[in-house]
Amino acid sequence: MFLPAATDHCTHNVKVRQLPLPLGSVSYLVVQPVASDRETSFPKLEPSHRVAARINPPPEKKRYLPLGWQAKSGYGFLAAVLDELEALPTVQAFLDSILHTRCKARPGYPPSAMFRVVCLKYLLAERFNVGLIHRFKASPRLAEICEFTTSIPSEPTFSWFFNKLADVPLEDAIVEVVEKLREKLPDIGDDVAVDSTDVEAWANPKRDPDTDPDAEWGHRTRKAKSWGTNKKKDELFFGYKVHALADSVYGVPLAHLVLPANLNDFPQLHLMVQKAQKLYPWFKPRHLIADRGYEGNPNSAFLYGEGINPIIHVKKPTASDGLYDGIYTKKGIPVCGDGKVPMEYIRTDPETGNHLFTCPTSGCALKSENPLMNYCVPEIHAEDPRDNLRVMGLVGRWTQEWKDLYSRRTIIERYFGSAKRMRLLDKHQYLQKRKIEMHVNLSTLTYLGTMLGRALAGDLNRIRHMRVW
Repeated sequence: MFLPAATDHCTHNVKVRQLPLPLGSVSYLVVQPVASDRETSFPKLEPSHRVAARINPPPEKKRYLPLGWQAKSGYGFLAAVLDELEALPTVQAFLDSILHTRCKARPGYPPSAMFRVVCLKYLLAERFNVGLIHRFKASPRLAEICEFTTSIPSEPTFSWFFNKLADVPLEDAIVEVVEKLREKLPDIGDDVAVDSTDVEAWANPKRDPDTDPDAEWGHRTRKAKSWGTNKKKDELFFGYKVHALADSVYGVPLAHLVLPANLNDFPQLHLMVQKAQKLYPWFKPRHLIADRGYEGNPNSAFLYGEGINPIIHVKKPTASDGLYDGIYTKKGIPVCGDGKVPMEYIRTDPETGNHLFTCPTSGCALKSENPLMNYCVPEIHAEDPRDNLRVMGLVGRWTQEWKDLYSRRTIIERYFGSAKRMRLLDKHQYLQKRKIEMHVNLSTLTYLGTMLGRALAGDLNRIRHMRVW
């Protein structure tokens, strides 16, 4: 079959020769330099559309990494959060220590890249390492965010780095993130709330109780899915409890303790407050909000001694505890002389702090005996709340102010729920308290890192929004 002669073209100092081929075959271009003093080897054939793209490349697309804090979600937001966490002084000191102690074997992955991978695992709520590896293979952008240029680490590499992280004081990194957040939100810590949540152990106590010697049996609120079969409000579980202290306005976690599940909540309140005071010199809250588990005279007296108003729900009285003794109602209001009618609250004296009451205008048994009496007791009755902090409180439990403050307690419950759903707080594969503490620290650190990203991006309305996509 007759073929026409080859034709030469010169474009951008590149000599392009088009070789005609039979009908139906792919057209190829031979690329050769125009000026060359040496003999060229056999020319490499490339498809014509690739040559055209290389000769006239399209304009470079804008990368997502330089977007910085302008991004409020997606890859740009992830990259910016990881940059902030990696730049923390505590993290930098840890990464430098790994670089100086590495063996002289084959070069491994950069420690900074491994740290970004660990944080990314919590930011994406990917429980298993194998699932994270599959994500890297499916999305090259995630690998680029973590600075992997050649290959993806294997599961043993992840495990090795996790063991290294167990010795890092990640609580110092948490404090550094909180300090950055406080630059944007200076009223963090004015009012705080305390509560605890359960974290089950990875071990199976029925099969091998010695697998996790630090875990214990404890009580927790029964899951909603099992209410139909058992009417009890609590159930047993094997593991740990995370006791946390958080800001009651923004939900910023400030301090936490990881303890065996069999320890009661009540004695942990003063430990949480003392730890927060040690971590943050500026920590001087006005109110501390807690549920019935922390109610008692010792905790109320301790908070009052620290200059903190306790907003703690009081347990319902029983026949044997003698909590009210017929002198106060369930809300802490003193009763009138007959022991049945509650007195009327007037106000709280700003100078003395005493709560002022008066006999009810509708009258009582003593008043009805003598119609000429205006009051069965002196016109104004003063109650010093410091004499009975547990029942009355510096902020009266019958006032709307107390109700508004106590309603903020749910924010720490929302923090626990969000951290469990989106930051793997109760999902892990670790044994012993040392690694559980590392897991809780990483969950808290990435939770705070997301809040910092929202604050720096000016997205304060979604500061507790943990979804990054």
